[in-house]
Amino acid sequence: MRVGAKGSPELRKARLSRIRERAQALESETGVPAADILGLSRDRQVVALRHRLWAELHDTGLSYPVIAELVGCDHSSVRYGAQRARKGKVA
Repeated sequence: MRVGAKGSPELRKARLSRIRERAQALESETGVPAADILGLSRDRQVVALRHRLWAELHDTGLSYPVIAELVGCDHSSVRYGAQRARKGKVA
C-alpha cells in the first residue's frame, strides 16, 4: 500500500510539529515571529526566512510535495524558494 504525501494522521502530526519547532527556532534566532514565517507575509526578510525553513526541512528528508502540502502552497514554490535560500539569495 502506497502512502501519499499526507501519510497517516500520526505522521502528518509529527511533520507539522517538526515544521513548527523549526519555525520557532528561527524566531528565537531572528526575532521574526514563527506565525509570520509560516504565514503569507511578502516582506523580504520574512520570505527569506520562509525559504530557509523550506531548505532546512528538505535537508532533513521531507520532500518538496510534502512540505508544500503541510504549509499550504505549491511544491514548485517550495523547491524554488529552497534553492534560492541555498544560493544565499534574498527573496
